[in-house]
Amino acid sequence: MNEPGDYQDQRRDYERPNQPLRCGRARTWSKPCRLGPKPDGTCGGMTECSPFLAGARWECRRPASAGGPCAEGPRPDGSCSQTHPPCAPLPVLRSIRGRLTVAAGAACAAALAFLAVSGPARRAKAFSPGPLSSRHAGVVGEKGCAACHRGHTGGASGLLAAAFDESPGGVSCVSCHAGATAAAHDRPGFAATRCTQCHTEHRSDRPVTRISEAQCQTCHKVKFESFASDHPAFSPEFPGGHPAVRFDHAAHLGRHFKAPGAAGKAPVSCVSCHELDRLGRRRPPADFNKTCAGCHAAGITNDLIALRLPESGSEADALTELSAPERWLLEVSPKDAGRYTAKITSLSEAIGTKGVPALEQAVGRRAKPKLLLAGLDDSTLKSMSPAAKAPASGWFWYEDMLKELHYKPEGHADPVLKAWLEAGAAASGGVRKGFLDPKGGPGACMRCHVEQRGQISWSAGTGSLTRFAHAPHERLMGCADCHKTGKGAGSFAPIARESCLKCHAHENNRLDCRSCHSYHAAGAAASR
Repeated sequence: MNEPGDYQDQRRDYERPNQPLRCGRARTWSKPCRLGPKPDGTCGGMTECSPFLAGARWECRRPASAGGPCAEGPRPDGSCSQTHPPCAPLPVLRSIRGRLTVAAGAACAAALAFLAVSGPARRAKAFSPGPLSSRHAGVVGEKGCAACHRGHTGGASGLLAAAFDESPGGVSCVSCHAGATAAAHDRPGFAATRCTQCHTEHRSDRPVTRISEAQCQTCHKVKFESFASDHPAFSPEFPGGHPAVRFDHAAHLGRHFKAPGAAGKAPVSCVSCHELDRLGRRRPPADFNKTCAGCHAAGITNDLIALRLPESGSEADALTELSAPERWLLEVSPKDAGRYTAKITSLSEAIGTKGVPALEQAVGRRAKPKLLLAGLDDSTLKSMSPAAKAPASGWFWYEDMLKELHYKPEGHADPVLKAWLEAGAAASGGVRKGFLDPKGGPGACMRCHVEQRGQISWSAGTGSLTRFAHAPHERLMGCADCHKTGKGAGSFAPIARESCLKCHAHENNRLDCRSCHSYHAAGAAASR
């Protein structure tokens, strides 16, 4: 419901939406006059009233809202005695918008007229945002703008939709740059970002990958002036963090490499295991066969027991010896004898008639059956006959009280064994714990390999956002100048920021963010 006074202007008596001018006193003295500008645009507030001639006498007609009739009254000539200096009336917002609209319309008309009389080459140049970088120009090819921008393929409606699209391009950058995600630094849980926040195209004079210090500082909460002055201290675990492969350097250097059995096998120096990569930046360890197999090759060939088939009536005995792979395959608990009996009986019958597809069906959608059962053929599976001699690698039946389906890995990095361990890592509860138990069975792999959040790290790379070019540094110092054995991650003492400042406090050395940090996690945003 409307209230009394809702439509009364409390600021000035004269104001109406269609008036072109407003009193200039509001800007100069913060108080507009009562009368406002005259129709001709001049100030109407130089006097406070317009005296009225009543008979032979002039009377003041100042309204009560302005204080009522003044004590002095009109002058003898009939003019108001209360005068003020004139103001400069100002245009109202409606008038300003009208002028801008006319100007914008005239500019558009002039632009259209210019394009109409221009040639095709000039028109194309007028609409072009600038040349592409050399790398993107080679990828785009004949597709042109449509390779990245949706509006160029949808006609007038597509152009209109693209004009209101928050993202500058209709095609995602990750359609070519595999591994990059919307999350900052490609890390799940981080805030969402867009590629164009850092990478600006159509500026051929500047590489797309070049990022300024200001761009890095935009998102990071901790602001600092430079590495030399107030860069935050390094993490207490730097540079180890959470290594993908467990290796106790202190124990190996202090005991194992000095043992009599290690004669001729122990590395001579750091570079015996850590090879400089092609770009001279990283020194990852060489593969297992070159670094660890001399001592540890025999400890990684434990059989995987995928299934045990009890004889009728001996299900209770088999239930007490369920392996983690069996529990995962059958989806049963050691405490649920009835469910186990029904499942193992059904699966045994299916194996005898269908062969491998029966196990593939048991795996279902929880993993990729073709990877888990690679190398297993129907004849071996259906026979259920123990092998006279265990093969060097692959699937075979073995009998020790119960018939057991075994898989013997070929050696380190066996793809079938990796697939089973990855399936177990994604499980939960006792099944997951049994799969990853490093004390025996396939879980022995976890003595060295690290599992985090259901993912097993098979390579030594950590995916760190910190990078370090080893080659130029090794020309000036040795490994032990920075890496000292201790109690930190990987059995090394952490490296402090002060170690870098011994050289990098000098203004002639690079100190920008990207000299030490990568935005994308290792492997992300790699060009196809």
